[in-house]
Amino acid sequence: MTERDKRLEAHAERLRMNPQIAALPEEAVTALARRTRLIRFESGDRVLSRGDEIRYAGVILRGGIRSSINGYDGHELSISIMRRGAFY
Repeated sequence: MTERDKRLEAHAERLRMNPQIAALPEEAVTALARRTRLIRFESGDRVLSRGDEIRYAGVILRGGIRSSINGYDGHELSISIMRRGAFY
């Protein structure tokens, strides 16, 4: 097995952490894995902002993503928290 094949299989395994992706045929998961990039975000990084153009989708591998808005009084209000395996 080549290094590229190993990376492809590792991406496919990560994608299978999401139940919807795991239910797809093996060929579809492999096709998705070929187009996958692993991106790391630091704690506190802004992933998306209101009005952003969505150009990608993702599966959370570790940690979580918190959705929040600023209230009228300026305080940050949490809307939801997505955890490992969630699709965003």
